[in-house]
Amino acid sequence: MIRRPMGSDQRGATVVELAFALPVFVMLIMGAFHFGHQIYINAVMQGALEEASRQVSLETANGQFGEIEKRYKSQIQPIMPQATISLTAQNYKDYDSVDQPEVWADGNSDGRCNNNEAFEDLNRNGRWDADAGATGIGGARDIVELTANVSYEALFPFYRFIGGSSIVNLSSKTYLKTQPYKQQQARQPVTGVCP
Repeated sequence: MIRRPMGSDQRGATVVELAFALPVFVMLIMGAFHFGHQIYINAVMQGALEEASRQVSLETANGQFGEIEKRYKSQIQPIMPQATISLTAQNYKDYDSVDQPEVWADGNSDGRCNNNEAFEDLNRNGRWDADAGATGIGGARDIVELTANVSYEALFPFYRFIGGSSIVNLSSKTYLKTQPYKQQQARQPVTGVCP
């Protein structure tokens, strides 16, 4: 039997190298599938949102938002049956008022509606809002903001290795103007007082 020094013995080196490389390779594969799946769900979500926005813009949509929301969900549910899916709508008078606060008299110049300062309740819900949009799709010539949200459990435990949540949340918005099938209804604000 020939004796070799221990330092030159290469038997088993491949197994050790594989033990180091395999976890990294598996994480890369899991990450690729995770992000690829997320991109796919986002694409389906965008397509469904575009179809919903076309339906909302029509004159016949008034009073049919529940049906439009059902159709939206039915396009995502087959590929993500366990997902939580929502579609919400807010309407505005014009594009300039989108995501704008209700107007108030900021008497103390603190940037907040408080201390019995008067405000215009544009959405008529009885309180001052940082977003003056009214819930629903509105009427003719109104601007509608559709917001779609999809939440689901991550397919792979990828999040455990990089930190973060096991829930994937995807969100998308679109803005559109409904058809001019008649004159736009006037939005007469009600005056309120901030607490």
